[in-house]
Amino acid sequence: MKKLYLFFSLLLLTELSAHAQLQFYYDIPGGPAEVLDFKGNRLLFWRDGAYHIHQLNTPDIIDIPLNSPPAFAEKQIKRGWLTDSGAFITTASTIAGMVALYEWRGNALTEIEKQATSVEVGGNYALFTSWGYFYHKRPGEEVVRVSTNPGTFAVSPEGWYLYSINDTLYKYQNGSTTAFATGETTAERFLYVEIDQQQVLYMMEKAQQSPTLYLYNGITTDTVAILRGVHQQVFPKRQYHLNNGHVAFVSVDRQGIWPYSVAETNVYVRGADGGRRLGFQQIGARNVAYVYPEIWGVNDAGGLLVRKNDYMWQNGFHYTALDSASRHLIPIVWNGGLIPGIFYNHANWFASYADSLYRLFPASLKPVVTISANRNIINNNNDTVIISAHANAPGLFTFARDAAFTDLFRPESADSVLKLHPAALGKRENDIYVKLRIGDSTATDNIRILKTSLSGIPGKDFENKSAIIVYPNPFTTQFVVEGLEAAKRYKLTLHALNGTVLYTTFANGLHRFTVVPDVTLRKGIYFLEVFDLSTQKISGGSILLKM
Repeated sequence: MKKLYLFFSLLLLTELSAHAQLQFYYDIPGGPAEVLDFKGNRLLFWRDGAYHIHQLNTPDIIDIPLNSPPAFAEKQIKRGWLTDSGAFITTASTIAGMVALYEWRGNALTEIEKQATSVEVGGNYALFTSWGYFYHKRPGEEVVRVSTNPGTFAVSPEGWYLYSINDTLYKYQNGSTTAFATGETTAERFLYVEIDQQQVLYMMEKAQQSPTLYLYNGITTDTVAILRGVHQQVFPKRQYHLNNGHVAFVSVDRQGIWPYSVAETNVYVRGADGGRRLGFQQIGARNVAYVYPEIWGVNDAGGLLVRKNDYMWQNGFHYTALDSASRHLIPIVWNGGLIPGIFYNHANWFASYADSLYRLFPASLKPVVTISANRNIINNNNDTVIISAHANAPGLFTFARDAAFTDLFRPESADSVLKLHPAALGKRENDIYVKLRIGDSTATDNIRILKTSLSGIPGKDFENKSAIIVYPNPFTTQFVVEGLEAAKRYKLTLHALNGTVLYTTFANGLHRFTVVPDVTLRKGIYFLEVFDLSTQKISGGSILLKM
């Protein structure tokens, strides 16, 4: 048995190593912990019987004290949500099955409700139920009672929320309540609601019918699926997920009767285009299939992540076992990946495998960075130069004027974009360097920006004339010279920077003229001379970049 376990462990480690170039890890100071939320480079986590907030890439950890801490136990439900100014957290209540809700704000802990049954948080806003009533908490304001206990509810990061009473789903926004969706009869009810930006996914159970999933995209409502299985109504929230128009949902397509027939439970992904595909299938005896799979996420491209028991299924094709310490991890979106526990690239998903909850992947990641700019030539002091660094994983970026990184544009930060005023660059070829650091490993790249004093080509009189412009710049196969005087004839000459004439053409009586060089031009910098044949004078010149 030990040999078999070792074999699968090595198999898993080999699989992770094969994707090392796509992987990223982060270790929280102080060792393993359980992450509850991530927001704006802050982690809210649970460790050693208390809540803590940590700023990434710093040693700082804020301990959240409890005025009257209950006797915590690992089996208790621990939940927390970061806000812009602090966090909402729950602890065990004095009543079984309930939780106490607190707000951490301004370095102070405030008790909101001692006996709450359900809590949902969006952005800086909290909704909760207690003893048959529904309440709303806004930052810095008193708790407001909204209605009697709703069937289901959800809140958006902007603070508007939805809640159902009997056969109506209500929307509260800007101080007023309106009906968002209603059933056809009083026997209908709403069982689930989820908000993703302006999109809303909700489930309605109609009389004598299976529950139906609907998606409101901000303009129209359409049917996602009619769910099979009368027990759909008791599914937890991990049976449905909405992201970027993609809806994942569990459907019991066949119910088995142990031990004589099999059950079939499927997870489907309904794409933003309306098409539906099978993402995960579980076939087995009734007592197996009734351990329903959990939907842990759908990425922006519709890639599916499903958890069944202690296994993570990647797009339905293979699974990765989770170690016992990782079973309580909650995936949190961060820079195109999921932290902690899950990291994905495109449609591929990977599960964590390490003794530390925060070491998502092996430390063998080799950083790779490339740099680009919105313009490679500057001919005025008006256009902002935007330098973008592109990395194979999240990390820290440093921008400098020199390869030794002693003359910095900006010190190390998580921001991969540098915006420069043209005045920050000299009238010459300027080298800009970027350094990416992930852990103890670094990678560098650089780009060259040419700044010239040429800002356009004026007409012969240098007065009351429209400037002659050249675009696109950079160009690939051709470029346009626009602003020529239609009554004139021009000679256009393309030079190498050493003065060599490479190509000559003529524009006769045209306001706009397309130049298509019939010579082979290498990638590089060239000079365009515009000569007015009518006056036998040079009208001006322009620097061009050939890509």
